Amino acid sequence: MANYALKDEQFGKLSILLDICATFQASSADCERGFSLMNNIKTRARNRMGVDHLDQVMRIKSYMSSGKEVNLDAAYSRWVSHKNRRELSTADGAETSC
Repeated sequence: MANYALKDEQFGKLSILLDICATFQASSADCERGFSLMNNIKTRARNRMGVDHLDQVMRIKSYMSSGKEVNLDAAYSRWVSHKNRRELSTADGAETSC
């Protein structure tokens, strides 16, 4: 809305600045929530967990804590049916849904 009102040439740079400022987050709650989740998952007992594995576990935990249901049986069946499991995690990445 502000971008539409400031399309005039004399306000072009102000419009760009306004667009940049509008992308800033008002709070850091999402970042703090993510770091808290990471610290709960990656403990001293699991300090050798790789970045990809940590990312996948964080996505699953975050998805489950949002109240959505995950079919763990289907995820496990898919994991078991794949012969080279290392390729499964790198080929599908974090976009895998079960």
